[in-house]
Amino acid sequence: ICLMAVGIGKSEFQGNATVIFALPFLLFAAPAGWCSDKFSKRSVVVWAKGLEIIAMALGAYGIIYESWFCIFAMLFVMATQSTLVSPALNGAIPELYPKSYVTKANSIVKLVSTSAILIGIAFAGPMIERRSSMEIEPVFFTESSISEPIVFIESLKIKNDEVSKLILAK
Repeated sequence: ICLMAVGIGKSEFQGNATVIFALPFLLFAAPAGWCSDKFSKRSVVVWAKGLEIIAMALGAYGIIYESWFCIFAMLFVMATQSTLVSPALNGAIPELYPKSYVTKANSIVKLVSTSAILIGIAFAGPMIERRSSMEIEPVFFTESSISEPIVFIESLKIKNDEVSKLILAK
């Protein structure tokens, strides 16, 4: 979100995004721990994953229709989801594995989740740059709005039909 904001000249949104992202961790950390103790950890994780689907739908809508309200709502919901799922996931590991393996299991979970975060961060900038350097019609955050799905789909096509050339070359 911060990279998208800077990319379109709205760098003042970076501070807003930071506050919106941090707020759920401050507000919901204690209730999230209570939920993972009170309810089945599996149920908490499943419900949190449902919340993630809602967040991604909000984000997709926000990006497609240039709604910063929806983009920031997605950020808040995703941070809330992370706050809810973390104690349940971390609390489930000692319940699932023998005591001698808990440290290793925790290490593996942290390694995988931290690696995924870092890989996402590492690829975000280059993907935004690559998208802007490709010869595609601009779709998101342009002055023109998307009025019909067909126009939207047509605008995603790469000029000179490069995808077909790549597929046929193999």
